[in-house]
Amino acid sequence: MSDNTKLLGIYSMRGKAKSAINYYITLPGFKDYPDGFYINEYELDKNCYKSGFRLPKWITSIKGYVGKDDDNCQETDKNIIFLLQHGYAYTDKEGIECEETRILGIYSTWEKGISAKQYYKTLSGFKDLPNNCFYLGDYLLNEPTIWGGRFVTNEE
Repeated sequence: MSDNTKLLGIYSMRGKAKSAINYYITLPGFKDYPDGFYINEYELDKNCYKSGFRLPKWITSIKGYVGKDDDNCQETDKNIIFLLQHGYAYTDKEGIECEETRILGIYSTWEKGISAKQYYKTLSGFKDLPNNCFYLGDYLLNEPTIWGGRFVTNEE
């Protein structure tokens, strides 16, 4: 079984997120999975993890894959929001390549996102992995992300 999650946008209200789902559900690829949409709620400027995490002992190969922070983030628009993520790739017990991604928080300013990243680097699990496992990027609030068109499956 494969998990292929797509961030479709960051919305200020549940109703706006539901309206976005109504838009996406009409698009190629997305309309084939009408029950695959879900909404997660996050409090602005609040770190989601307080105590880190523990890596399973059986993981032998880990690499960061999220990338580096967007150096060209623009804070000029009041509708810009900053998403901090942490992700890594690993090989499981059966030799299958897997990915693990966590949303660490959504922040109102770039500085708050960078501060949160520094905080997470002190916690168990996070501090044990490479710096490129973290990614802070900017998004337009209440706007669809790049997935506004469609997605391609392996069957195409």
